[in-house]
Amino acid sequence: MSKTHVLIGASGCTGGTIAKALHQAGNFRLSILVRKSSINKPAVQELTDAEVIVEDIFDSSAKLQYYLGGVDVLISKVLVMVDQRPLLLAAKKAGVGRDVPSDFGPTAPRGVMFMHDLKLEVRDYIKELELPHTFIEVGVWLSGMFPLCTPRGTRP
Repeated sequence: MSKTHVLIGASGCTGGTIAKALHQAGNFRLSILVRKSSINKPAVQELTDAEVIVEDIFDSSAKLQYYLGGVDVLISKVLVMVDQRPLLLAAKKAGVGRDVPSDFGPTAPRGVMFMHDLKLEVRDYIKELELPHTFIEVGVWLSGMFPLCTPRGTRP
């Protein structure tokens, strides 16, 4: 049986890019969890083979746990300022195989950047839960700093 990946935040910029790549790979079952307000966004409508779960991560821990049952990989691309603890706790209770948290952004020691400190708090909570995880350090998005220099239509 193929593995199941759930992506939260598929209608956003980073989440949309990840959703397209996962969708094109096609070697696993992809579900996307979106809020009711995002259901008609083009980024969601383009993912024709993905199962769409309409739910807000703040509505009910029991519902989240239900939707995350049997999930191999949970990828969260919500804003770091969003309290991800209810989602992470539901993932732990549901037995999610691996969590890839919303973790993109620059790197810094604690106490230097407020946003990074929030990211580190999420990481600490994941470790406290002993939830299998992958943290992805990407640094600064150069395309955001130098948008005119970003190649279009090319792949590495």
